[in-house]
Amino acid sequence: MTMQYRGHEVVDPNHKLVGTINDVLYDAEGQPTWAVVDVGLLRASHYVPVSVGYTADDGSFVIPFDKRVVTSAPKADRSHTMNPSTESELISYYELQDAR
Repeated sequence: MTMQYRGHEVVDPNHKLVGTINDVLYDAEGQPTWAVVDVGLLRASHYVPVSVGYTADDGSFVIPFDKRVVTSAPKADRSHTMNPSTESELISYYELQDAR
């Protein structure tokens, strides 16, 4: 089952609003890898790894980070494309296992 992420609210573990998913990046196999999260009016969007979150019963996407962590992450490119250096920076920032 493919989850439609776009438009869903992103919340922290305490269900405090972090932002809203406005785009999703997929890998070559079509699996969602990064969510582009809009964190508020006049604020840049930021990437959040899809792999660390889950969808709650209310439809919100729960991540193990608070808004401060997300807003300190590398900003999403306006075209919402990911280059290898940005992806490496994000993997390091979010302390993810690099599966490449």
